[in-house]
Amino acid sequence: MTTELSYKVMQIGEAMLEIEQDYIDLFEDEELKEKIHNAAKLLKEVSEQMVDIHAERMLNWQKYKRRMVQQGFLNVKKKK
Repeated sequence: MTTELSYKVMQIGEAMLEIEQDYIDLFEDEELKEKIHNAAKLLKEVSEQMVDIHAERMLNWQKYKRRMVQQGFLNVKKKK
């Protein structure tokens, strides 16, 4: 996988993994939930072919998100 493609997959993966972990309960459609879980699983498999730093960042998205918030680069709204 090229570095550019690896970076793009990382961006998609961070979003998908966050949706799966933090927002899955907001969806009522069980079929959609299953699609989200499958997409997250596939992204984890694809991470083995990614540039190491991109795979690490994608799989550990919470750590990087927390760091961005602490440094003031990202504002996070509290979930209701």
